[in-house]
Amino acid sequence: MRVEAQCYDGDTLTATCESAPLICLYDLCARTTFNFGGPLYNGFCGPNTAVQNPQYYKFIASEEEVGFRINIDFCDFNSLALQGAILDTCPWTIADVITCDPAVMAGETMILTAQNMIIGKTYWLLIDGSSGALCQYHIVEVQGVLLPEFTQELDPDLLHAMPDVICPGYDSFRVVAGPPVDFEVGYEWTLYSNGESYTILHSSDPEMRFDFDEFTPTGQWEVCVRAVSGCDSTESICAPFEVISADVEIMELGNQLCGPGDQLSYQWRECGSDLLLSTNQCYTPGK
Repeated sequence: MRVEAQCYDGDTLTATCESAPLICLYDLCARTTFNFGGPLYNGFCGPNTAVQNPQYYKFIASEEEVGFRINIDFCDFNSLALQGAILDTCPWTIADVITCDPAVMAGETMILTAQNMIIGKTYWLLIDGSSGALCQYHIVEVQGVLLPEFTQELDPDLLHAMPDVICPGYDSFRVVAGPPVDFEVGYEWTLYSNGESYTILHSSDPEMRFDFDEFTPTGQWEVCVRAVSGCDSTESICAPFEVISADVEIMELGNQLCGPGDQLSYQWRECGSDLLLSTNQCYTPGK
């Protein structure tokens, strides 16, 4: 199954080339934001062009010809277009622009290509809103660019499902994984019950909250997560949890919760609204 990339929320992106991330650019989805204030680079891509709310990405050439095909999904501020460029160095001047496109309208595709690139050299991809436009874009094809693979894995000991026993209708089930994985684009979360997959969700952070409706099947469940990008994915790790019936459930626990002697313990569990009510009691058999 191919995983669609999660759109970056803007806070994770950089408005300077010096702090640009080296991440997987294939299948990357992101949005331009209000990050004005840097150099304008007036005329960087022809007359009446300037850089106003940029986002920068590092990339390493793996071939002498590189290319990006970028869909402009939509725009919703001032102008309705994006502009883009491939840069030779950082910091940069207008003389360092290898190729550029001054305006691609929402619903259209930007194609940036460059030849005679030095294999193994770092370059920069610039995406900027024309006249400060706020747009969502999706890099759907990458050519001649190194695609970073993950060098980390998620740690099963850092995966926590909270709580691990819930009732149908519970709307605050929270799962946290770690550590955050370098080069990730998002995290894919899957719920399993009786060996069947029930839902697949995506998040930009290693944390997810699930809402369960009142018709959720009871029994043993698993929640699994993996970090994903258009270039790679980590191994999936899983945590068990249980969905119990709204009926009262009594479980004998032996004498593990009671003092010495002939006492035994039991636990009763039931659902009140969507909350789990639970208590432990001790008793003496025959009394």
